[in-house]
Amino acid sequence: QMRCITSCMGIGSSLFCSRPCSRHYKPSAAMCAGSDAPSSAGTVQDGERAPKARRWDGLPQPAPRFVEGLPFSFKVCREWPEDWSPLELLLGAEGGSSEAPAARFLHPALGLERRPGRGRCLVVTATDASAVAAAADVDATAAAAPPPQPPVGLRAGELLVVDVPLAVAPTQSALVDHIHAQAAVDAVFRRDVLSLCGGSSGGASMAGDLAENVARVVRFNHHEADGVPVDGCLSGLGLCGLWPLGSLVNHSLHPNVTRSFVGEVACYRLLRDLAPGDELLDNYLDVLLPHSQRSLLLTHVHGFADEGPDGFDAPDALVARLDFRRAQAEQALAEGHTQEALDAFKDISACCLGSGHRDPTFAPHFLSLAGVALSAGELGLQREAFSSALWLASAREPFSVLT
Repeated sequence: QMRCITSCMGIGSSLFCSRPCSRHYKPSAAMCAGSDAPSSAGTVQDGERAPKARRWDGLPQPAPRFVEGLPFSFKVCREWPEDWSPLELLLGAEGGSSEAPAARFLHPALGLERRPGRGRCLVVTATDASAVAAAADVDATAAAAPPPQPPVGLRAGELLVVDVPLAVAPTQSALVDHIHAQAAVDAVFRRDVLSLCGGSSGGASMAGDLAENVARVVRFNHHEADGVPVDGCLSGLGLCGLWPLGSLVNHSLHPNVTRSFVGEVACYRLLRDLAPGDELLDNYLDVLLPHSQRSLLLTHVHGFADEGPDGFDAPDALVARLDFRRAQAEQALAEGHTQEALDAFKDISACCLGSGHRDPTFAPHFLSLAGVALSAGELGLQREAFSSALWLASAREPFSVLT
């Protein structure tokens, strides 16, 4: 029962947002201009959620130390605690509660390594026991055993990481200011934050050094938490934060894990079988972003290039032309010309399908077509448009918050 319930944390059952959005990283204008300095606009305005530090350990705070190779002072469980209830997490998120587990969870078959060109990363370090037992049973009973298969370290569907934030705030600039203020007076908190960039508290005794390090940590490691999808659209939680275990999972355009948020709790679940030595890879960005926008975000926010274009990416010129035609169709719809807009969206969708590219960035065009088809009473066309949109959005990632 627990396995069935926790599957809700990793695989959404809804459709997806009808507009492209940056799932996790939205660089400010200052960031895009190349500034890494902390923003001075860190005050909380009326109606905003105040930033807060997270010290989630229910038991007394342990002394600062390195836990099983992890450079953090907090507790990290390597076996799922019997008193943790995934159902309570889900119900808490539904009710708006910010309660979280008493500690963080990291699957026992995962370990931390430092690899050239990759930095620190989480990798599979053990072989799945059930796979070993099954292989031994086949060898003992089969007259002609099949060729040996590669060892399976972890199987698809496994819940790998449950993480809670060190700190959260309404915006990235507010998060920088809040973490800087907290780190200046809390040595344990400072150690945990600076460990996210491979640093330590010893080299950041000066206020200027600390401010620079905090800004760099937030720039390269922050996430913006997605809410539970409602009617196929993501509902943002208005939270920007640092999830320390999640910061150890590197980016890939073709990830092997999917990440979702249950309230403020980040959950990572495996998309496909992994062998010992394989690295955990997560897509930091919205699955619907085109190559041009992915490149811009990754360069400005993280300082590395996008892996694309790959076999799914349509040419940038075609993407831009279709976006322009979609804007014209939406203008016609806003002016009350429903049939004109419907004909335009039909042409756009035909161009997408005839391009030979299964680009996820085409999905919003079909969602728009579905909406106009409903207004025109063409329910069959609406269903076809939704089906095509789902097919496109799941091209690289079969399971995600959106799909």
